[in-house]
Amino acid sequence: ALPISSVSPASRAAISRAGGVKALAQLLAQDTTAKSRLETVGAIYALVQGSAENQAALVKAGGAQALASVAGDSSAPMVAREQAACVLGALAKAHSSVVAAEGGVQALVHLLENGSPAACGFAVFALRHVAVNSPECQAVIVSAGSVPHVVGLLAEGTPEETRGYAAGLLSALVAGSEKARSAIVAVGGVQALVGILTRGGPSTGRRAASAIAGLTMTSDRCRAAAVDAGAVPALVHMLSDPQTQVEAAQALAGIALKNVRGQRTIVSMGGVQALLHVAEAGATPARKNAAAALRSIAEGSRDGRRAVDEAGCSPPFLGKFPSASAGGAEAPDRRQQLRCGPMASIDETTAVTSF
Repeated sequence: ALPISSVSPASRAAISRAGGVKALAQLLAQDTTAKSRLETVGAIYALVQGSAENQAALVKAGGAQALASVAGDSSAPMVAREQAACVLGALAKAHSSVVAAEGGVQALVHLLENGSPAACGFAVFALRHVAVNSPECQAVIVSAGSVPHVVGLLAEGTPEETRGYAAGLLSALVAGSEKARSAIVAVGGVQALVGILTRGGPSTGRRAASAIAGLTMTSDRCRAAAVDAGAVPALVHMLSDPQTQVEAAQALAGIALKNVRGQRTIVSMGGVQALLHVAEAGATPARKNAAAALRSIAEGSRDGRRAVDEAGCSPPFLGKFPSASAGGAEAPDRRQQLRCGPMASIDETTAVTSF
């Protein structure tokens, strides 16, 4: 394979027009020597940068399956596996079902098991793109045994961006099925997500809060686990930041839903005043989420009603918003959640870039 990364954009375009993408996909599938794989994946990596046309041609030529074969092969050069995972992530934006059907999910999960720290980052990034807005792909990811490895990436010492992508993947998975939610809870996912709420940047905190919201909206067990892990003070703190208040208010609405202990914890941490401020002055999704949490607190107990009344929150004001149990809490758009961090260009331009 040619060292395409070293040639000009015009030359890359000429290679593509001459059928280079198809030829490289075929070469990758046929020649499994380490040197050839390293060069061929590098050439594909360079050709698909910023080109939806080349990505579509790669998928049509069977490139997703060939890349999955490299990403999941522990004997392949690690750099080739990293680049294969990154390209699979780019392909998943428009071709997630193909990536899943061609063995991409299993290969990426295998990479999570035995890859380098950088490889794990690329793998979870790719899986996150596969999972977004696709219940079918989410089910495949969970069935492949990904959850323990993804939760493990939330631990201290993992690069910040990787932790953010892992939280984002969990946020996508919790929306898919009870099986996913149960798997996350079983391996300590609630506690791990709470642990990174305020330890990283706003994008990581948003994704973690969104995952916690998805878990607590559907499970008494998750509500209790979130309170025990100290989620409430962290989420109340996040309400003061416009970058995180939508997801923080959504998570607090989940914790407060039919959960008197959670409601009392929110009150004791000054959450009523913070939620009221968001409900009055926040962006529309944040206002709805905050109001849903306040309604649950007001309707959950006399003490909760008293706290809401003393904060100056009137029943007519809350009546303008639906309760959390009626769907009042509003999740942010998951595609919008993807558009942050150093890899954001993949969502906007389908370019392949690195951490």
